[in-house]
Parts: sequence; structure tokens; C-alpha cells
Amino acid sequence: MLGPLPSTPRPGSRARELATLGVLALALASTAGCGKGDDEVGPGDDPCSGNPFTPTAARDEHGAAPPDSTPDQLTALAEVDAFRNLVGLAPIDFVAALNHASQAHSDYCAAAPGNCPNWHDEVPGNPGFTGADFGTRAQAAGYTGSASFEVMASGVGPVGAVRMWVDSVYHRTPFVSPAIHEAGYGGSTAFDTMDFGCCGPADPTFVTNYPVHGQTGVTSSFGGNEGPEPPVPPSGWPSGSIVSVVFPPSGAVSVTKHELYDAACNPVDHLAGGKDVAPDPGFVQGFLGSTVVLYAHAPLAPGQTYTANVEYTLDGVAGNRTFQFTVQ
Repeated sequence: MLGPLPSTPRPGSRARELATLGVLALALASTAGCGKGDDEVGPGDDPCSGNPFTPTAARDEHGAAPPDSTPDQLTALAEVDAFRNLVGLAPIDFVAALNHASQAHSDYCAAAPGNCPNWHDEVPGNPGFTGADFGTRAQAAGYTGSASFEVMASGVGPVGAVRMWVDSVYHRTPFVSPAIHEAGYGGSTAFDTMDFGCCGPADPTFVTNYPVHGQTGVTSSFGGNEGPEPPVPPSGWPSGSIVSVVFPPSGAVSVTKHELYDAACNPVDHLAGGKDVAPDPGFVQGFLGSTVVLYAHAPLAPGQTYTANVEYTLDGVAGNRTFQFTVQ
């Protein structure tokens, strides 16, 4: 279950809520390609697409944490820092109000059976009620920014939750968004909640991707256990791992090609959707923001290296993100 807030917490905000790793519909598009001949490939170029590889400039920066942060909240922040550094994004600061709002909601959901049938909604009068929707709960906790996303998982702890969210289709969105600049985490034995606030400054030319070029140990598959459910591959779940290319939130983007290759430069059939890839009436673009996602119809082969190639124009300037990653 994923939908817009019943009420917008602040004028101009784009609040979104993402339930337990779940579901939504994505553009079912695949662009078949073929490897380039040896005479077309220069040094440092990808032999499959012929484009130069585009390494990501990793960072080593850390978000701030309020002094009353719990050990689990500090662990969650460290996991977010590690991911944002890997993909070259500025860190996210954890703020006390979003920590408190996230914790209160996880506690509410765990307080009584049936408290959270829709995960993100609270019912007045139920034990632990702090607000009907996450924007209201953030305000009640003292947050003065624009509540933007809420993601939840089923009580796997800060490390497990962040990794599950990052390895999904829609729940990855706030973690890779250049506009997200604040967050908070709260967990119970049954629920994990992370609330996000925006909107910080974003470089209008910055493009990144995940996995990053040269990354190893990438998960081989995604089981579709997300709410709402992404488009199902032709043979059903699991799919291959989720590949993302992230554009500036305000950029005018046109994706002209998206390709996925195995180590022998054979095209890998995949689903693709997101910002200006291919419209699909079943796909709600708002949950991907400025992200394009690809995932293979079937799990990727362990130990094998794959290449993703996405070509585009950004504000009228042609570019590409071409990167290899190796599956664990």
C-alpha cells in the first residue's frame, strides 16, 4: 500500500509514503542492444555499449545526529551515510523531531494487534496515537521542514531495514534523492520506520547510479516484497537486482536508451521505468521521483559481471551512465 498523504503537511511539499517493502506498477520497456565491434571501442570504453565508463566520485562525509539519538538511530545513520557516500551524494542529517516521530510510529504499530492495518495510518484513540499521517506526526514531534517520505519494514533492525529499503524499487527513492536532506529512524521488535524531510539544495548537473561502477558483492535478485508491488517480470518473481540512475530533481530529462548486458555483451531482457523512460498507465512516477530503474526478468548469475548503460539528455545536454558491477 502506497499513496499520497491524506493532507499535505506543508505547501509545495510532495509527501509520499511507502509501506512494507511492497509494490507499484512500472513501465515495462526493454531496449535491446548489441555489443560494439572492437574497432569502435577505445581504451577505457565499455565493450558492450561503446561508451566510456562513468565512475562515481565517492565521498567520505557523515550526517549529524542529535545528542539524544539512541544506538539504533546512530546505526541507521551510519548505514545511510555509507550508502550516500558510495553513490556520491551529500549526507543526510538525522534530526530529533524525525527520530521521535519515527520511533513513536513504530511503537504505535507494535502497541496492539491491528493498530497498523495500512502501516502508515494511525487511528485516533488507539494506544500511542500521535497523528493520522506521517506529515502530521512529524509536525506533532516539532519538525518544521517539509515531510517528504516515510518507509517501513517489518522489525528487522536498522541495518537490515536500510539494506532492504536500498535493495528495493520504490523504497530506495529517498535514499538516492539529492533533495532529501533530513531523516529520522525508529524501530521496535515488529516495525522499522524512517521519515524523511526535504528539500535541500541539489546540483542541477549531478547524475549518479547504483550499483556504482566496479562495485562487487551486489545482490543477485529482488523478490518483489514491496508495497506497492512493482511490475512483475514475465516469469514472475524474483527479478534481477535493482539498477538505478538518479537525475537532478529539477532537470529536464529524456532517456534515449537503456541497456543491460551480461559479461559476454549479450543483452539481458529487463523491465525499465521512471523519469521520462516510457509512460505506462499502471506506473505512478511520483514514487520514483527523478530516478530511472532497470531490473532483469530473472535473477542475475552469482559471480558474474554485468554492464548497465543509460543514455539521456539532461537540460539539452547528451550524457550517459555506463557502469559494471559484479554479483555476489
